[in-house]
Amino acid sequence: MALVLALTLAAAPASAKTLRGAPASSLSVAAVAKGSKAQLIGEFGGKAGRARNGVELAVERFRNSRWRAVTNGATRRAGTTRTFKVVVPYASTSCVRLRVTVRLRAKIADRFSFRLCDVLRPTAPSTPQNEQVPPPATSTPAPTAGAATTPTPAPTATATHTPTVTPSPTASPTPTATASPSPTSAPSPSPSPTATPSPSTGPGVRTLAAGWQQSCALEDGTAWCWGDQAVGDPYYDIPTKRLTPEAWINGVRSLSTWGAVTCAVLTDGRVNCRRHYSASEVSGEVLPGVTDVAAVAIGGNQVCFVRNAGTVGCFSGAYVSSDDRPDPDVIPVSDAPGIDDASAVAVGHDHYCVLRSTGAVQCFGDNDSGQLGIGTFTPPATPEAVHDLADVADISADGDQTCALRTDGTVWCWGKVWKGATAPSQESQATPAQVYDLGAAKAISVHADFSCLVRVNGSVACWGAGAKGQLGDGESTTSAYPVTVSGGLTNATAVSAGENHACATTSNGDWWCWGDNEAGQLGTGFAPEGAWTISPPIPGISGAVRIDSEFNHSCVVQSGGTLTCWGANNHGQLGRGTVTDGEIPAAVDGLSEVTDVAVGSYHTCALRTAGDVLCWGRNLDGQLGDGTTDDALEPTAVEGLDDATAIAAGTNFTCALREGGTVVCWGSNEQQQLGTFDGDASDTPVAVDGVTDAIALDAGTDHACVIRADHNVVCWGANDLWQAGDPDFDDPTTTPRRVPGITTAVTISVGANACAGFSNGEVDCWGQIQDPARDSGRGSRGVAPIAGMGSQTRLAVGRSAICGVNMWGQGQCFGWPVYVGENDWDPVPDYVIGLHDAFDVGAGQWTTCFVINDGTVRCRGWNNQLANGIPQGSPIASLVVRP
Repeated sequence: MALVLALTLAAAPASAKTLRGAPASSLSVAAVAKGSKAQLIGEFGGKAGRARNGVELAVERFRNSRWRAVTNGATRRAGTTRTFKVVVPYASTSCVRLRVTVRLRAKIADRFSFRLCDVLRPTAPSTPQNEQVPPPATSTPAPTAGAATTPTPAPTATATHTPTVTPSPTASPTPTATASPSPTSAPSPSPSPTATPSPSTGPGVRTLAAGWQQSCALEDGTAWCWGDQAVGDPYYDIPTKRLTPEAWINGVRSLSTWGAVTCAVLTDGRVNCRRHYSASEVSGEVLPGVTDVAAVAIGGNQVCFVRNAGTVGCFSGAYVSSDDRPDPDVIPVSDAPGIDDASAVAVGHDHYCVLRSTGAVQCFGDNDSGQLGIGTFTPPATPEAVHDLADVADISADGDQTCALRTDGTVWCWGKVWKGATAPSQESQATPAQVYDLGAAKAISVHADFSCLVRVNGSVACWGAGAKGQLGDGESTTSAYPVTVSGGLTNATAVSAGENHACATTSNGDWWCWGDNEAGQLGTGFAPEGAWTISPPIPGISGAVRIDSEFNHSCVVQSGGTLTCWGANNHGQLGRGTVTDGEIPAAVDGLSEVTDVAVGSYHTCALRTAGDVLCWGRNLDGQLGDGTTDDALEPTAVEGLDDATAIAAGTNFTCALREGGTVVCWGSNEQQQLGTFDGDASDTPVAVDGVTDAIALDAGTDHACVIRADHNVVCWGANDLWQAGDPDFDDPTTTPRRVPGITTAVTISVGANACAGFSNGEVDCWGQIQDPARDSGRGSRGVAPIAGMGSQTRLAVGRSAICGVNMWGQGQCFGWPVYVGENDWDPVPDYVIGLHDAFDVGAGQWTTCFVINDGTVRCRGWNNQLANGIPQGSPIASLVVRP
């Protein structure tokens, strides 16, 4: 049976160029799965709906950072509306983003984009009692707490009593109100494949535990942690941030993290916890003398553990998380009565659920939101079985919500569950409701505000609050239904949901994280104030062949001749037709056959196969070369240039190497960087004096250099730091001057200073190279060899660092430290951690990016220039930097 989900668009997106005078959009689309195809059925009104002709309908797919046409469709007029049916390819293992566009006489009348995997389900299994089915946009409001959500609801509990006292695990309160549900049949088994949850103990086990602003992973008996454990205590200001994983303890069989506390069960049955305590970080054994613990779980106010014998004990979390804890030798433990066959325990804010060896689940504790799943909102005196739930393989709880993974791969939740397609919110649910998702699950993790699951196929899906990117789908919106985590995570085995981030481990041993990164809890080497390790591959970029960076934006030439840019866009330097910053890379519209790119401070230029050059962005000094001084938000042709072989851009000027070896420049001439006269700027290309045999070119802040056919180097422009290479002068050089000591250069890179590379891979630099032995106050007065930087094949001189790529694909950098806050220039090159297979490099203000042999791009530096989505984190899965 196919499932249809109707989506109605209330108004066209603000960014769409709509038909003048068109009424509010009425485009609606329904998605139906039919095997390997999906049929889009819809209708629309307005002018396009009433028109007799001139109506066009197109479906596009978002792929590789741009919208690409999938198919066109015919429409049929019916009175004042038109209907359509369009078939598109569909794969259940991928999340396709589609856009339907209606045009009337070539102008957009309506447009609607959506993710097909979020709104379309290829099969609709039989709907058990209380199954949570995603409603259409026109559905009735979600039922109240405890109500079933099937098409024909059966009577269920409607109790609304909230206990005034929260019982402890051994408390026996007398309920003041009870509302028993009507008997219902057990849920029908799902036809999905049988789930195979990962074991929680044993050799080679890889599990995760995400806390408040920290993450921990278990691998082969060693617990690794990263992030900041001293959460919520700015008074002490102790530097406990770990931007990449650090080993904590060995001999571990399972982990649990909540808030700023992490507890490990050791192979000998003891429990060791680590936390922030009295302005320091402490780690030590809790429950001295207890040596029979199999698993531990931490919740809001309690720590519970399962003994090898199957009994469950709990004690106050204050004994491991408070500065005022009493002597650990006298920690009182309360046992859950009547349970002697427990295999797992889950702890919420003030409630507890136990998975028994029979596959049943029993819960006790607070129940004001139905988090015990027993059909009422009153707490029981002793642990009580969850209503109509059997064959459970795993459980997870946090806040006022509990979820269970059944052996058939279905996931069921109760308590504060998410509901609503158009305005998701958490509502009380006193009996289990199935989480509607595509495919069977094999692992789950619950946080108070969002949850995640791992599907049998290895993909990960999350649902709930998403403002910090913790759902991992590239967005920052809330969803009541699971959305697929993107970014390359495909073979996950386990997942853990933390405060505003989540992490997953894969079958090949990698760790991935996404969401908030305020304390480095993603483990990518980044924190809001800077970074020191290389990033995971920048999303949306493949087939990269050339990169350039300057100031606060970067651009990559891709193998198909397209150009993709990201970063600052206040003057339209990204070529997107707007001045909105581009945190995620996107292609420059309408640009093809690109062979090279040059990035200036606020402008960008592209060289095409035919030898023509197009520029866009800021144009105050004529640096776009189009004969005007008007900014351009889209590519515009440089006047009179059709034989360029290379291009370079400085702060406010641009240069091109022409066939035959001549060089032309245009833009600002304040520092004589045009190389031809001491005069005003030029908004069209002018020839550089005396250069007729150039073979390589680059431009920096306010000067430029070329390698001539005899492999000498000449420079012109600013020279206040001797960056033009002539140690006898510090004034601007109006015409090119030879750099003394350079006679065999094969590569050249120019920034605030300049460097030349030689055939043997060695590097010489001049300008602002603050070596104490060479005029450290101003720069290097003359050429200085860079010791320790050999075998270089590519160079990039940025504003803060000088970087190269050697013949083995390793990256080396020196200059201002990448981790912002350190102020000393470091003249000694350091290898870039985690980089081994690069072939090109681009250096900007505080960011350096490398092109990798597989066509991807990886960067290091300030997060808002790393194209990972948002400055404080990543809304897609990012690879944790392994030690």
